[in-house]
Amino acid sequence: RPWRRGAAAGARRSLPGPLSRRVLNHMLSALGAVAAGLTPERIALALVAVASVRLLLAFVPALLHGGISLGLFRERERMATAPQSEPEEEIPDYPEAEKADFSLEALRAFDGSDSSKPLLVGCKSNIYDMAKGKDFYGKGGPYNCFAGRDASVALAKMAFNEEYLAADWENYKMSQSESDILDDWEKKFATKYPLVGKILK
Repeated sequence: RPWRRGAAAGARRSLPGPLSRRVLNHMLSALGAVAAGLTPERIALALVAVASVRLLLAFVPALLHGGISLGLFRERERMATAPQSEPEEEIPDYPEAEKADFSLEALRAFDGSDSSKPLLVGCKSNIYDMAKGKDFYGKGGPYNCFAGRDASVALAKMAFNEEYLAADWENYKMSQSESDILDDWEKKFATKYPLVGKILK
């Protein structure tokens, strides 16, 4: 009958695959049995059943995909938090720096790449010996890019771009919040690391 042909066509379009076809065949058989009574109540009940099953099947792929995605996320999280074996490259120790002033160009030689030389970082034209902070500022550390430079602008912006690493902090226009952040860094350095010199202009 017309309404049966329309329902079957709509179901076939939205339920591809062997499982969906089997479910569809069962639904159509049940629908035909119900429709044989030709009562409006039974016809309405059959249509509701078809719509409910189609809606349920539409959510199955999403539920499966969500479960797989969650499983992968948890596995990545477990691997990220699992204790690591040994670091690929141990950060070296650095000798203590003697008090001395350096130009910006001369300061570049103390960037941590040579473990026979002190590890130095400049902040607001002051030079600090970062040997105690080698895990952060030494070769392979997360802040190693600040070593061997006056990193004031990069510290204020917490950025690692060469543009900011090479910027002259005295001539760079900072926002108030950036100036406050830079002051905090200077206080931290002055508290934790020896002041060993000044940057010559």
